[in-house]
Amino acid sequence: MIPLILGAAALATGAVGVTKGAEGIGKIKQASCIGEDAQLRYERHLRELEVVWENTNKSAETYGQIQLRIKQSTVSRFIAFIELLRNLLVYHLFVLRLMTQTTNGHFKHVGFEINLKLIPLNSS
Repeated sequence: MIPLILGAAALATGAVGVTKGAEGIGKIKQASCIGEDAQLRYERHLRELEVVWENTNKSAETYGQIQLRIKQSTVSRFIAFIELLRNLLVYHLFVLRLMTQTTNGHFKHVGFEINLKLIPLNSS
């Protein structure tokens, strides 16, 4: 009878082992599916990130070009303004010189005196 009990125990142990092995294979397949799904999600998100990255780079390039144009136009307007001021100063100095210039380089006009030395301006 002992051999029968031992045989039945071995058979039960074998059946439990086969059942657990089948469960393990199922879990391995499930884990494989989870890994494949994660890999697909990763690849999809990576492609989406690359698109966003490309759009961001294009936007940054456009922004840089706009900044450059603004700086160039601002400098151009500033130079034009300085030239206008220079021309006005030259004109007023010329008018003052025509009005009354003393021999010592001082200009006198209606009760006040301005001490200006005329500096030749380069024509550009």
